[in-house]
Amino acid sequence: MDIKSMKLPSNWLITSLDSICEILDSKRIPINNTERNARIAGKESLQLYAYYGATGKVGEIDSFIFEGEYVLVGEDGAPFLEPAKLKAYIAIGKFWVNNHAHILKSYTSNKYLCHYLNQFNYSDFVTGTTRLKLNQAALKSIPVVFAPLNEQTRIVAKIEELFSELDNGIAALKTARKQLKVYRQAVLKHAFEGKFTAKWREENADKLETPEQLLTRIQQERDARYQQQLEEWQAAVKMWEVSGKEGKKPAQPKKLKQSPLGLVERIITPKEWRYATLGDLNADVFDGPFGSNLKSSDYVDNGVRVIRLENIGEMQFIEDKYSFVSEEKYQQIQNHTVSSGNIIFSSFITEGIRVVILPPSIDKAINKADCFCIRTFGESYDTRFLAFYLSSRAAFKQIESEIHGIGRPRINTTQLKSFVVPVCGIEEQRQILAKIDLQVSELDATASNIKDQLLKAETLRQSILKKAFSGQLVPQDPNDEPASELLARIKAEKTAQVTSTRKATKRATLDFELEAT
Repeated sequence: MDIKSMKLPSNWLITSLDSICEILDSKRIPINNTERNARIAGKESLQLYAYYGATGKVGEIDSFIFEGEYVLVGEDGAPFLEPAKLKAYIAIGKFWVNNHAHILKSYTSNKYLCHYLNQFNYSDFVTGTTRLKLNQAALKSIPVVFAPLNEQTRIVAKIEELFSELDNGIAALKTARKQLKVYRQAVLKHAFEGKFTAKWREENADKLETPEQLLTRIQQERDARYQQQLEEWQAAVKMWEVSGKEGKKPAQPKKLKQSPLGLVERIITPKEWRYATLGDLNADVFDGPFGSNLKSSDYVDNGVRVIRLENIGEMQFIEDKYSFVSEEKYQQIQNHTVSSGNIIFSSFITEGIRVVILPPSIDKAINKADCFCIRTFGESYDTRFLAFYLSSRAAFKQIESEIHGIGRPRINTTQLKSFVVPVCGIEEQRQILAKIDLQVSELDATASNIKDQLLKAETLRQSILKKAFSGQLVPQDPNDEPASELLARIKAEKTAQVTSTRKATKRATLDFELEAT
């Protein structure tokens, strides 16, 4: 809706932003990170002041430019076109502002102005594409819905009351969401300690596959796969010879060694189970192309999909993050091909492990270097059983001591292959997966509901602000001084202040000239 066509209370008006506040951008002092870090080195926290940027506090510094209460609104880098995110905020006390935020001081109410700027539609006032900018000329011309002073106070009080209730509700939803993660891990703990199938094992004791039988079957699958790879290699060599031996000779596949199965010493499991490392299972483990093999300049708008960290959720593929390379580039790095049913494992480890199974929509893709692929083969080990285990707390505890790197804590493929995973018969794996699916689906449904409620809460926040600045949030008082009179008084006070400043400057100039003569 065009703000000028809004139906407002009779004692309200619409004016430009620069008529109701002071803009103090000229007092900002830019400072680079190197200089700021040098200034705060060795200083105690009591010697430092807040250092603000486009969207809030971005650090500290050893001095301050401003003191008091001000409204800061992003100049560039703020989420101007995202309604649910803040574009303006209040800064109080002694602080420094960099040149990525405008600094304002309202002639009436800073909080009223701040709330207004957080619901304003900036689409016609910002420029740029990747990094939007709100220049000072555009800032000054922003139309502001201006209410009587007493009503501004009532509006702010009501907004803060409603926002407080809303924030309490949001905090409760976020706590519940965190608790769901705890429940999920409890489900996986029970699953991989064999508790879900304790009764099943007892009832099917005579049907359980022995470790020796399982080992034999795993090795048979390995041998069959090696034979298939060998035949494919021999065919590739013949093609290479027919084409005049152009390019490198196809590499001969390596025969996998005998897969050992041991007692589970590093993880808690039933006595009937065994363990194996990922490197000993029937699985290929590899990472994506490194360095010059896949550069940022290789990305294109369409082509072969690239799986990145942004696609890996907690056992959930994040579909709406897209990257591509050309078919030509894909041919150069196709040995890193991943597809539907493969496990993708984030090499960067923080509080837990991010792992996902690629969905059917991924027919052919490339994984980035920081996304490991685990591709199981044969029928002795279920891919989903492995993926759920890798997403469990038990798996995280195993690899925790192996994590290296400070800025981006990570593991490598050698460490991943040393993961110890539980091994039991395929039928028991399926029984466990059925139990996991039942309980996790209930948790996922609850999580989805919480997500919907959080989205509704943000929508409600914007609805509150829209009502506030259309005169629908609090009742009007006919005894309030009309906004027109308030604005006229502000203008008169500004004019008087400018006149006073000019006289003082002129007087000082004359005094200086007299002293000089």
